[in-house]
Amino acid sequence: MSGALRFGWLGEGRRTALHALLVHDASAWSRDWWMSHSAASIDVFPLDSWREELNPSDAIVWSLGEGELKIEAHLGSAALGAHLAGASRSQPSALADAVGRKAIADFVERLAKRIGCKAIGPKSVDPHEGMYQAKWGGYMATVSLGAHHFSLAMDRKLADLLVPSRHSGLPALTPRTQAIAGAHVSLEVFLPFGTTALSNLDDLKVGEVLVADAPLNAPMEVRLDGTEIIALAVLGQSGHSHTVTLTAIS
Repeated sequence: MSGALRFGWLGEGRRTALHALLVHDASAWSRDWWMSHSAASIDVFPLDSWREELNPSDAIVWSLGEGELKIEAHLGSAALGAHLAGASRSQPSALADAVGRKAIADFVERLAKRIGCKAIGPKSVDPHEGMYQAKWGGYMATVSLGAHHFSLAMDRKLADLLVPSRHSGLPALTPRTQAIAGAHVSLEVFLPFGTTALSNLDDLKVGEVLVADAPLNAPMEVRLDGTEIIALAVLGQSGHSHTVTLTAIS
């Protein structure tokens, strides 16, 4: 693995997605390779650390795209091959070893197919043991085949390829002119009428004429929904409609 390790745990959602992916692929793989296949016997157990009883020298490593994957059969590839074929494990043979290795290689290829690449390997040298640790974003698990198991570990790069992180991002901002294009407000125009004694309004009747202190060409106040003044205007006419012409902007 080249470059510095990047700290970062996989979130619970992505770990759950990885677990479901491995359970699905392990079950499909088992149907093709295990003579005594039983869906109920297939399970995946996430690991916090690589199992101490495993011999690191027995681990086989593949490169999948930019990621790394390590797999190790708990009792060796020959014992795995014998288990898959339903044969006795007391006398591991070269044929059983070949079956076990081909079965593991096929499992790796299934993962590689998911990310659209070819698995490169196997390699007997583990590039960096620490890269599989959870604190570096790695993922480790044991795949159970009834009474037999094999463990796998992947680095953060492979985990990212198998279950990419979802970047929701921020929604694109709408230009202000576009955002307000469909908005509507009430436009009100006020003509200052003048002042009068409150007592003069006690007996107002329909038809009475009130004389304003201000002329018709006096500046009028333009307001939005009765709020503060936004402009001044003068009264006018266009055809049969009254108009106001803005004279000043507040």
